[in-house]
Amino acid sequence: LLLNSRTLIPVRAVAESFGCQVDWDESTSTVIIESVKITFNDKTINDPMLGVIINANYPEIECDSNSIATDIINKQIKDSVETRIKTLVEELQRYNYIEIRYEYSLEYGVPNTRNNLLAIIYTESISGNWGNGYSISQYSEVYKLSTGEKATLTDFFPGKTEEEIIGMFITDFNMIILQEPEYYYEDSAELVEIYID
Repeated sequence: LLLNSRTLIPVRAVAESFGCQVDWDESTSTVIIESVKITFNDKTINDPMLGVIINANYPEIECDSNSIATDIINKQIKDSVETRIKTLVEELQRYNYIEIRYEYSLEYGVPNTRNNLLAIIYTESISGNWGNGYSISQYSEVYKLSTGEKATLTDFFPGKTEEEIIGMFITDFNMIILQEPEYYYEDSAELVEIYID
């Protein structure tokens, strides 16, 4: 936008596209832009006795202004990854699947920051030599950058109800199924509506 020979840009959209956190200080009419740095950690377990290879790639967050909150977020993410891996290993030990070989992968996408919130989508996949041999699931987690607490999707989409947000997800997922039907079962669209929460 040009105004009086000056170029104006939508600062929130531009800053957030670079992964920055944008806040507005009403008392001073000031825009505050802070960088949110993201690094990824790898955790790998290769256990021939259990017949499993586990790969987890999860983010660690660093924010300029609030190290306490980011420490809380990082601990929750790390604990979640370690709990999932521990549960998987215990399940394999309990059932002792001698002839089955597993490869488990937990991949986190690059987090998105908006409205002082951090949203992370992660994909969990298990492949092996059983049945159809492949299973994949996607999940999301949203955290408040100010406190480190888990947020809800309604915090991330202000002004929308939970039903509207779920409707958006179902619509988006159905679009993906229509675009790439070869990757999904025939009843995938119905299952999404049943299991999404």
